[in-house]
Amino acid sequence: MPPATQKKHFAGQHIALLIDGDSANSAYLKSADGGMIKATSTEEPGAGYHLRERHLSTREISPLTLEFGIAGAKWAMQRVKQILANSTHDLVSGQIVHADTNFVQQYLYEFADARITEFTLPKLDAKSKEVGFLKMVLQPEAINFGITKGAVLAPGSVAKQKSWVTSGFSLSIGGVIMASSIEALSVKVGAKAYQTGPFKLPQYAPTGKIEMPKLVFTVPMAHAATMVSWFQSAVVREQGLADGDKYEKDAIIEYLDTTRKKTLYTIELERIGPETLEVVKDDSSTKSMKFTCYITGMKVHDSGEGLI
Repeated sequence: MPPATQKKHFAGQHIALLIDGDSANSAYLKSADGGMIKATSTEEPGAGYHLRERHLSTREISPLTLEFGIAGAKWAMQRVKQILANSTHDLVSGQIVHADTNFVQQYLYEFADARITEFTLPKLDAKSKEVGFLKMVLQPEAINFGITKGAVLAPGSVAKQKSWVTSGFSLSIGGVIMASSIEALSVKVGAKAYQTGPFKLPQYAPTGKIEMPKLVFTVPMAHAATMVSWFQSAVVREQGLADGDKYEKDAIIEYLDTTRKKTLYTIELERIGPETLEVVKDDSSTKSMKFTCYITGMKVHDSGEGLI
């Protein structure tokens, strides 16, 4: 006889992220993947026996990938700011709650001493109607999980998250650039695992390596004269062979609200230089030019009112 059907099933989108026990630290958790402990097995030969014995050996925790609304990313951006400014790595602890259709907790996943190893700012597109989400990869050193019924999930604040649309942005490179899109920016932070004494799970230490992304943006050809001139000076002509500081510029990306009058957050890209230029077709009537630039450094600024 088959088991009785549960009336209150688990709901895929009824999940919440709590950082340091505070759900307000990150509302609007879109997805959570990985972060589970896994073991490898090894085999041992048995004298006089044709089958080899197997047993579990090393354990490790896979990286935890989170995607959540930028409005609730204050805890994350503060840590990112420290990593970029002085390579300070504050560890993160938190919980992921999975609930049923009535928002009652049914499964709880806890992680501790997690280190940020990658974060991605969303793609920006003037034609998009999507809400902005931050993607972050964490490497926990300890986890706990189980099927357990708990409290009802409390809804987060909606107002600020609605302001984060990926069409609201401004790009400045020595002046405002009429960019129609900016590709996602992913920064990777080096971390190395090492075993300590009798512990089964490894610990992680920063390597000091921070891998910057490329700045890839598209400008309608009618507004691309300044960028084309910069590309010609840096790449095409002979002065492009001079020291980088002769042609490098700083860039500012501002995240704007739906009115385009209020700055939600600011990203500063230091010492960027052009690498490639190509002509692309935006749609049936508009041609654009895509620029790819290297980035030497990045800063995030606690400006605006976009974070909770």
